[in-house]
Amino acid sequence: MPTKNSKTQSITYGAMIIAIFGMLLLLNRQTGSFFEEVFLYIFPIPMVAYSAIYGWKRSIPVFIGMCLISFLCGTFTSIFYAISQAFIGLAFGTSLNHRRDMTRTLLMVMVLSALANVLSTIVLASLFGYNITAEVAAMKEGMHESMVHAMELTSGSNPQSQQTMEAMESIMTPAFLKRMLVISMIFFGALQGFIVYQLSLIILKRLRFPVESPKPLVQYFPPKWAGFIALFFFAGYYYTTLKPLDNEFLQNFFQTLGTFALLFLFLFGTVAAYQAIRAWLVQNKIIAMLLTFFAVTSFTIVVIILGYLYISAGFHDLLLEKMAQNEKKQKNTPPPRAF
Repeated sequence: MPTKNSKTQSITYGAMIIAIFGMLLLLNRQTGSFFEEVFLYIFPIPMVAYSAIYGWKRSIPVFIGMCLISFLCGTFTSIFYAISQAFIGLAFGTSLNHRRDMTRTLLMVMVLSALANVLSTIVLASLFGYNITAEVAAMKEGMHESMVHAMELTSGSNPQSQQTMEAMESIMTPAFLKRMLVISMIFFGALQGFIVYQLSLIILKRLRFPVESPKPLVQYFPPKWAGFIALFFFAGYYYTTLKPLDNEFLQNFFQTLGTFALLFLFLFGTVAAYQAIRAWLVQNKIIAMLLTFFAVTSFTIVVIILGYLYISAGFHDLLLEKMAQNEKKQKNTPPPRAF
């Protein structure tokens, strides 16, 4: 692992990092961008490795070099992806260099990845004439054809099935589908940031860089006020779904943030369900995962409420206390006697 002492060594190491980044871009170009979605998770890692050791001041020239080489070695569509991922790597590595809280670092990487995912769609739409409205119209037409086909296969064209299809089509308006498209871009961008975070820490740890080991998902815990805010917007989402508001801006506002709140509560509800099953029912991880899958697919509302209780109502502390008791009990239990 390079040290911070030698200025010449930092320059040499920076040149090596730029070369690795350029090699990835060339490999992506030679394969016709076939593996571009995979390279998106790898592009930040060289910049993370450098800025984690030398900090942001020495990393700026390396970042500029990466931007320049992306114009030389990248394809027209991969330039924005490469630059945005290199910037995420710079911010991530700088946070590691300053020894900042790892949970906040994770949230920062997820937010930056979500913004990059949305901005890349906007940039590519403006460059290539990608029409989001036309894409939404095509989505609606395809969903309509799928619903008609499903109705014909299951129950035919009876009045009840027709009413069901009309009710579903009334919900799937162009504004709703456009909102869901933006939400999906943000969600998958945040998921990409989480994978980049975990993958970077695993690789840097293998290379013996001075970074902390990645935490298990069950150890991430948001502040309690986040649960109250999420519950408020989830209630707003539920209300505006049953009784749509006349004001289009407020309707889109509560529907969009409410969807994020639903996903947020559902995620931590799933974590809470898994921990509760392991704390009170079974210790086996595979069986606990199967029971958790059954719970989240059969009792969605219960899982969402459990997510709120886990974040803001002390259920997380209760779980930790119960798991500590189980661990203490296992230590005090004598091993079975051999006959």
